[in-house]
Amino acid sequence: MVRISKKQTSNKVLAIMGEQFAKHIARLSTVAEAESFFKELFTATERVLYMKRFAVLIMLERGYSFSVIKKVLQVSQTTISRIQRERKGGCFDHTVSYIERKRRKPHARHEQESNFITFLEGLLEVVMLPQGKGRWKYIWDIMERDERRRQERLREKAKRK
Repeated sequence: MVRISKKQTSNKVLAIMGEQFAKHIARLSTVAEAESFFKELFTATERVLYMKRFAVLIMLERGYSFSVIKKVLQVSQTTISRIQRERKGGCFDHTVSYIERKRRKPHARHEQESNFITFLEGLLEVVMLPQGKGRWKYIWDIMERDERRRQERLREKAKRK
């Protein structure tokens, strides 16, 4: 549970802190730096909360049903409804436009984010598969295929230099 001090911080101070926080995040230049930053600053529970919120948003934008989202991400119907209601109210406009922009125009620097979406879609495929033999082989095959593609892109990029 998130705990906030009962002492109120002024809106001016909060605005300055928010701006500085955003600037710091924008200056993180590698995935390793970003991972360290978030692991040091947020608890494991907070990171899971934000990752699930992001995944629910992506899945809603892709048109997945509430039942599929609930099954794949293990979130409640209430959580999905709240995120959808906030989305319709314009709460996630910048995030959604960023996701869509990167989906249409991928860039090497944003490879990790597309890997997250690919992983999410692979997870969806696995979770929706019937139980039984071959289920995990399928997901490993998907992950290996994606890794081969990533390695090919890196080799092509190295050739161009």
